[in-house]
Amino acid sequence: MTDIALTLAQDRLLRPGGLDTAGLERTFGQLLGPGVDFGDLYFQHARRESWSVEDGIVKDGAHSIEQGVGVRAMSGEKTGFAYSDDIHADALLAAAQSARAISREGGAQRGRSLLRGNARALYPALDPIAGAAAAIDAAEPTPASPPSAATADASAATAASVSSLSKPFVQVGTFGVETNANSGANKIRRNGMPAEVRELTSEGKTVWRVLVGPATSRSERNAMQRDVKDLGFNDAFTVKN
Repeated sequence: MTDIALTLAQDRLLRPGGLDTAGLERTFGQLLGPGVDFGDLYFQHARRESWSVEDGIVKDGAHSIEQGVGVRAMSGEKTGFAYSDDIHADALLAAAQSARAISREGGAQRGRSLLRGNARALYPALDPIAGAAAAIDAAEPTPASPPSAATADASAATAASVSSLSKPFVQVGTFGVETNANSGANKIRRNGMPAEVRELTSEGKTVWRVLVGPATSRSERNAMQRDVKDLGFNDAFTVKN
């Protein structure tokens, strides 16, 4: 192994779990005792991210993390395997003991009872849709230009007509590029629904929101939300304005 590869392995695999080469030597000492001919450790840490774009609109996104360590022990013609999702000293030693026992004794050993563990969480328990709705409700949208008197009168009349709903609009998405927002709004309009693009500036960052509505009743709003999801906007949710 080259020095660069070894340094990369230490930085990405060992140090985050509090491990070093001395810790690996202790694991091999546990694994390669009398009766075991060969053993090895296989570390894995992979991060994947993918995005799907259609007509300039992000349709889907995914992010995943895969990590763990596999342990193999060979004794004559028998091979024992063990695996741990956590990469730290205690997990490695436990996996080494299991692989060693399997390779030496095979099916003669009794299964271990299930134990509750304290695995490290790889993903925070956050709901991005709920977080976006809360941020939008808390933020004051900044209009692209001052509305005319006629527009203000029309907006007041619309607000009065939907006063029975606290959240009369369906937000289709938030876009970092205005062209993408307009493209999404036009697609919705072509399917017979009222859509508008609103500019929002918060903490020096500008985004464009696509809203459908306003709805005058809960059933109308639910129908709007269902229809925009049928168009591919699966993350649509209701908002106040």
